[in-house]
Amino acid sequence: NSFIKELMLFDTVAFSINSLDANVHDKIVGVKGAFKKCVGAYRKLRKIHPKVGINFVIQDSNYLEILDMVSFAEETKASFLDLIYVSIDAFDETVCKDSSLRSFDEQALTSLLEKACKHRIVVESMDYFRLAIARNKFAMRSSCLAPFMSVL
Repeated sequence: NSFIKELMLFDTVAFSINSLDANVHDKIVGVKGAFKKCVGAYRKLRKIHPKVGINFVIQDSNYLEILDMVSFAEETKASFLDLIYVSIDAFDETVCKDSSLRSFDEQALTSLLEKACKHRIVVESMDYFRLAIARNKFAMRSSCLAPFMSVL
């Protein structure tokens, strides 16, 4: 409860929910039980804080869930949904040279993103995703790199 009180001090709070499947989310973040705690805190804070949203890092293990995440964000009355496309260009070769890079079905992801971007809750525009996908040649990591983004 003290954690929730501390979060009330911020104008905007975002929770990283990377899958609606607890096993997938926990695997992405590398902490067993993280999904239950994260979603529980999100739901609790959403009821009392005026601006609480969701960050969703797009990866090979969750990109087919994009529209489900849009629905979840809308149903739970999130303030926003930030679909985060992590470009491997942002990282040096030592981080990205391993076999965790995967190829996506570009048409499927593009179609999902086009549908998602039609919802007001989604922060990004389709132009942003087209540029990001083109620059990245459609390879993404299979594990979450969001912690590294705050360092860069």
